[in-house]
Amino acid sequence: MTEEIQDRIQQGIELMAAQRYEAARDAFIGVLKLDKGNYEAHFNLANAYVNLGEVDAGVDEFKKALLAREGSDEALYGLACALFLGGHNAEAVREFNRCEQRGRATTEMYQILQAIFVDAGDYVQAVRYANKAIQLEPLNAQLYLDKAQILLLREQPREAVSCLREVEDLLPDSAEPYIVEAQILVQSKDGDAALASIDRAVGRFPDDPTLHLTRARVLNELERYVDALPELDRAEGLAGGSDALLHDIAFQRAIALAGSKDLDASIAELERAAELGDASDETLFLLITECGGTRRFEEAERYADRVLTGERDVDARTRAAAVYWKAASMKELGREDEAQAAFREAVGVLRRITISNPGLVDGYAYRLMCHKELGEYDRALDLADHIIGLSPDNAAGYAFKADVLEAQGNGDEARTLREKAASLGPQVNTKR
Repeated sequence: MTEEIQDRIQQGIELMAAQRYEAARDAFIGVLKLDKGNYEAHFNLANAYVNLGEVDAGVDEFKKALLAREGSDEALYGLACALFLGGHNAEAVREFNRCEQRGRATTEMYQILQAIFVDAGDYVQAVRYANKAIQLEPLNAQLYLDKAQILLLREQPREAVSCLREVEDLLPDSAEPYIVEAQILVQSKDGDAALASIDRAVGRFPDDPTLHLTRARVLNELERYVDALPELDRAEGLAGGSDALLHDIAFQRAIALAGSKDLDASIAELERAAELGDASDETLFLLITECGGTRRFEEAERYADRVLTGERDVDARTRAAAVYWKAASMKELGREDEAQAAFREAVGVLRRITISNPGLVDGYAYRLMCHKELGEYDRALDLADHIIGLSPDNAAGYAFKADVLEAQGNGDEARTLREKAASLGPQVNTKR
């Protein structure tokens, strides 16, 4: 290798270190014009392309680097990573396996392989690579957290909790394992065990606001709303100036207040949460539905507009609520012509939402109510039957169908359905 080529390669490496990737790319291309088979130029050019987002070009250069130096472990590893970044997962797995066979095994590699197999739904393989990562770094607590999440995906909550207990020993100064453990236990419908986990953590970290927030979240899940409120006061007293944490506290307080039947106070907390940075989808959803449900239609329309005209994407349930309550609020505020057009438009939007999210019961319910407002009772009844088919043990579908039958003047059948709904659970409010 001539001195000029060495100087040009060094210049390119320095440009890479300064994150001037376009200039580095040009420098390495210049080297290859002088020395077509130069390994260093191909290898570094591949990294420049990857950093510029030109991943497929990076893959090609890594392959050329391997041709220039067949036994290069770093080029093979770079190729595998580039294939993964380019979405070529099967090829990436093959090349990572070759790396492992050559004795090049890294924690990062096993974490990438975990991600590939989680994405493919092959949780057995994902756990296998999680274990390999842990073998390399047995004191890395994040690896145990990753494994716990995979075990949860495998529907093995007990094994996930056991994994987290190992983390508690590795991280005596961290509250995160306890929080994740509590979330898993709540999802497994073991609220008492979730509270016990958080209580152990509070004993270690009494001044950690996230623990008091998590405890309140668990209490809300258990419908112990009165007990959740003082826990949220403690969390807020310890939270300092973190807007994200204060948002979550306000949201959980809103849930506790709504559960305690104090909807005005709940809405006030939701409004406070919405002012703290970028409001979560859950906050906007509850603001729209609670304002609509308490006949605060101007506010319901305002928050619906915030969702529908905002630049940020929101989840399907929140968008469905916004589309319906925008139209419903127009009607209740006396803008009948606008409302009819909005209901008609909402039907089309909600149909697209339910096609993309076939299990979203709320989407079908809002579609049903739009058809009912438009006097399209047969379509509304079809949707009520669909909701019942999706959740035959849920009172909502029967209550919605009763509403439509009453609007048609079929009071006797509606009463029978209301009795059915009452036998399945608490009274469902399906009316504005």
